[in-house]
Amino acid sequence: MPRKIAVVKNQLQNRRDTMNAYIVYKTAAAVAAAAAQMNGYLFEEKHLRVDAAVNSDKPVDHKRSVFLGNVPFVATEEDLYGAFAQCGKIEAVRIVRDAATGVGKGFGFVTFEVCARPPAGPRPGLHAAG
Repeated sequence: MPRKIAVVKNQLQNRRDTMNAYIVYKTAAAVAAAAAQMNGYLFEEKHLRVDAAVNSDKPVDHKRSVFLGNVPFVATEEDLYGAFAQCGKIEAVRIVRDAATGVGKGFGFVTFEVCARPPAGPRPGLHAAG
C-alpha cells in the first residue's frame, strides 16, 4: 500500500515501541561478551539487538541477510521475528523508519546467524499484523 493511502486510512504505526540505548564497557572483550550473550535475548516480549557500536562500518553479509519489501507500515520488529523464526535463528531484524516520525518506510531486513534460505512467498504472520 502506498504511504499516502496508508496515511489516509490511518494504517501507520502511530506509537513507537522501540528505542536505542548505549552502554560503555571498559574493554573490547567485555563488549564482545555482552553482544554474544545478549543479542536476540527476549526482554519484556521484545528481542534485544546487541552489537558493538565500533563495528557499525562492517559490511553487510548478504548471504545471511534477507531484504523485505512491502512491509506494512504498522508492522513491528517483533512481527518480523515471528514471521521468519521458522527459517532459522535470527541475529537481527530491522525495519527502516523515518528518522523524524518513526514511521516505517515499507522495507526492512532480517539477518540470520547462519546462511539461511527462507521459503519463497509471502509470510502469513506478517500480513496478520498489518
